[in-house]
Amino acid sequence: MPRRPPSGFNRRRAVQTQNQAQLDWDRPSAAPTGEEPSGPQATPVAELAAYIKQLLRSDPNLTDIWIEGEVRGFTAARSGHYYFNLADPSGDTALSCAFFRNQNRGRPVQQGDQVLIYGSADVYLARGDLQIIVEDLRPVGEGVLQAEFERRRRQFEAEGLFDPARK
Repeated sequence: MPRRPPSGFNRRRAVQTQNQAQLDWDRPSAAPTGEEPSGPQATPVAELAAYIKQLLRSDPNLTDIWIEGEVRGFTAARSGHYYFNLADPSGDTALSCAFFRNQNRGRPVQQGDQVLIYGSADVYLARGDLQIIVEDLRPVGEGVLQAEFERRRRQFEAEGLFDPARK
């Protein structure tokens, strides 16, 4: 026989649980034996991230793809891996890329390069980041944003804005 609820009992909780056959007032959050909990079932983060990773790896539109763009935010890690963003010419859209040492073999890549990369989409589980794992990288030319930067630098230099006497 269940005990009476303690004083100050929350009536709303009583209404929510009145359909249950047995109430255990000592353990109000436990579901009665033989019934499923009535709340939403949560999926663990690791399980969902692994599922997304599996979906990305099984989709042919996201594996074995060629993408052209401009290298932005380039970082060469001490391990020999390259990390960068591949940006659209407009600069509005970018994808994170990882070009690992065993694939890049010290190939020269720098900020502003216009490149064509071959790789596949993946999820870095530690941060939940979508990234392109680069397997091949081919230079296409100077990037649009880098070319504009160089044009403006030459223009400002010609106007004398970088002259040390003006500082």
